[in-house]
Amino acid sequence: MQIFQSNIVRLAYLILPPHMRSSTLMAIARTCVVPIEQLRGKLLTKRDDVAYWLGITPQICYLKKALNDTFDSVKRRINIETVYGTDLQLIHSDSALKPVYIGTDDSNGLLLIHTNAGYSDGGYDFIVYKNGVTLTDSQDKQLKTIVNNYKLPDKQADYRD
Repeated sequence: MQIFQSNIVRLAYLILPPHMRSSTLMAIARTCVVPIEQLRGKLLTKRDDVAYWLGITPQICYLKKALNDTFDSVKRRINIETVYGTDLQLIHSDSALKPVYIGTDDSNGLLLIHTNAGYSDGGYDFIVYKNGVTLTDSQDKQLKTIVNNYKLPDKQADYRD
């Protein structure tokens, strides 16, 4: 916006009466307005930051953009997936209560058991996948804070690597 595009140094020159516009007084005027010019720069930067964060809404695409801009701006690996009511697949029925052997010799000892968090009755509405993005503890807290600030109050998020 043009309303914020002002030249404070030029304004200081114009305020001086014409008969006092010597090079010495112009230099003093320029020196006096340097702190105001620096403050104006900080305010414009803050204004741009606030405008960016006000553009973030609880929609997953905007939340994903905010997280990737903050933590992984180059590769953009952070992903958010919505839990779409996938039914929980039970290994055996609860009424049978029989032990079940999982895995064979072909599985090479690898077994992946999901918690019920990724399913419709697991209590989570979306899952934030970090996909190899290494975060420190403070960055992890910042990630959770960003998600909590912008998600709707009745939505729950789960965080996975």
